[in-house]
Amino acid sequence: MARTTDATRKQPEQTATPAEHACIFIKLGEVKLLTTFSTSEIYRRIAAGTFPAQVMLGPKSAVWIKTEILVDTLTARSELSILHPAARVQELKDQGHKIQKHTLTLTDDQGQKHHGVALYYLSTHLPAEVDA
Repeated sequence: MARTTDATRKQPEQTATPAEHACIFIKLGEVKLLTTFSTSEIYRRIAAGTFPAQVMLGPKSAVWIKTEILVDTLTARSELSILHPAARVQELKDQGHKIQKHTLTLTDDQGQKHHGVALYYLSTHLPAEVDA
């Protein structure tokens, strides 16, 4: 019976972490654009616990995780494991969070178009331009 060494054994295929699960960081200016909140309002809400806190990348570099500020139904299901995003949003609204919804058409990573996808964001106004 022949022995195989570690070098000749077939190694299992390694898969890279999908890009869609990576965190996308946004700076304060984009947070303000997406939410229409002023800087002081953002920090007031952070202090009150009603807005996601910033992540410090360095002593003078603060960013926010984009999906904590702005999320669509497809992303909520695929990246955040929320089976029923609309029901979860309603729970958050019932707790006093001011979440707005806008519907749009998105194309998923397999090229399938989805019409009427809900885009949720913390705001009282629709952002002027949204990259989803």
